[in-house]
Amino acid sequence: MDDEELEKELLMNSAKAAGLNPRLVIKQGIGQLEISKLSVLHDVAEKLKSDRGSTDVDVEYMAKLGHDMQEVEFMMQEQWGFEKDYRHHTHGYHLKGCECAYISGHEAVAGAQKYSACCAYHAAFAKPGN
Repeated sequence: MDDEELEKELLMNSAKAAGLNPRLVIKQGIGQLEISKLSVLHDVAEKLKSDRGSTDVDVEYMAKLGHDMQEVEFMMQEQWGFEKDYRHHTHGYHLKGCECAYISGHEAVAGAQKYSACCAYHAAFAKPGN
């Protein structure tokens, strides 16, 4: 095994340990620093998903969580080397109590995600016809 193969194997192992797609890490040319940053960003996203504040519905707090999650997802896209595009976001649809229709699989990849004006997290992002 030469140094290049060893480096690739180390990156793939780090990606797996961080819960990332190892093949995508290699394809995108992601390095160890980006893997570490993505791991932290995924941890932040998981914390946001479980945070709803107090037991009372606080619409302003929920809107802030929605905004924070969108920023985290933009940062993830940047670390992966992808264009920033909210239509490819998925984590925000898993915030506790999100009322938006989450579309999984190929439709989501095609940018079919829609925000609901009725959702306390995403109302500020909803657009007419969206």
